[in-house]
Amino acid sequence: MRSDEVTAVGDLAGEAAMGIADQVRDVHRAVALRVLAALDAAAGLHGAVAPVRIVHDAVAESSYAAARRLSGAIVRGAATIGALTCSPGAAPLAAGPRGRAMLGALGGAWGDRLAARGSALDTPLALLVDDRRGVTGHLAVFVHGLGETELSWRRHARLHPPYGERLGARGITPVYVRYNSGRAIDAAGEALAGALDAAVARWPRPVDEISLIGHSLGGLVARAACHRARDQGWVGRVRRTVCLGSPLGGAPLARAAASAERALSLLPETRPFAAPLRVRSAGIRDLAEPLAVPFLAHADHYFVSASVTRDPEALAGRLLGDLLVLRHSAWGQRTRRERVRFDPAHYRHLGATTHLELLNHPAVAALLERWLTVEHPALAAARAPTPAPA
Repeated sequence: MRSDEVTAVGDLAGEAAMGIADQVRDVHRAVALRVLAALDAAAGLHGAVAPVRIVHDAVAESSYAAARRLSGAIVRGAATIGALTCSPGAAPLAAGPRGRAMLGALGGAWGDRLAARGSALDTPLALLVDDRRGVTGHLAVFVHGLGETELSWRRHARLHPPYGERLGARGITPVYVRYNSGRAIDAAGEALAGALDAAVARWPRPVDEISLIGHSLGGLVARAACHRARDQGWVGRVRRTVCLGSPLGGAPLARAAASAERALSLLPETRPFAAPLRVRSAGIRDLAEPLAVPFLAHADHYFVSASVTRDPEALAGRLLGDLLVLRHSAWGQRTRRERVRFDPAHYRHLGATTHLELLNHPAVAALLERWLTVEHPALAAARAPTPAPA
């Protein structure tokens, strides 16, 4: 780690330590106020407890303020000492897979705050091109999900070749998106749109096709990028989008977190316990509601959902999905009874496949090879020979 990264970790940890002190203080305050009010009412002497409350509040506030400052100072001081021990040429966290995983997790949890502060732990959006087979005019853009990194697409690579390698053998150039998954979906989509516009403009050969493959939150970011790129040339080259377990209709866990925050905020005694939920990232908050942007009219759209059961048609799989994303949400339906919007052949529900296994699964790889290599009608029409004049 670089010294600025150690300092940034210390800032986050110090803030968390002070937040714990604030939480204890707020619980103490709420309970004490209720007890003192009850004693005052029971005695029948309204206002008689006021002097006791004044003394209590003064002592409690000064004690908790000191505890807050001390806890934050200890954590940040330790980080400062640690930063001094870093060598000037230390490799950044992003240089190694474990560091990338740490940055991805931090970004998913608090990415919007890291970006707003210009933190050394922020992950600016970047496009990483796998050009080992040379570049082609067909780009497959992989957008990872919440708390993940571009390396997540190599999950179980020893068992199954990653999607990018298999598509590369079919003449499609893989492009991996590295980004801060905790930012608001619209903001991440806008950044991706700008990066793709610049990349297509300087691509060493004409770009004929773009396929967007998103896992979980990544599918929403890809759709937001298309919506943001209405006036950019690259979006007209998008022929296919593939959503792998993307909560197009919202994620139940994100909704549960929002409901828990509202419920805990109702009472003064429980309100402090809502504080940790209030600091969840904008990316997590956005998962609670469906993404209200239209599908591209000129592209084909494909959807894959996972299931906790081995039977693809089992009721539990249809209702629960992979426990993180319900099947109807992954298919872009508002309810389970709503009809699908596109050709039924564009939908797949995989049994006994977890949410994360969609990042590298043989069945998904076969689907991608089939879906991304079929001649798109718009391209077929463009390539058709012009009839000779009579």
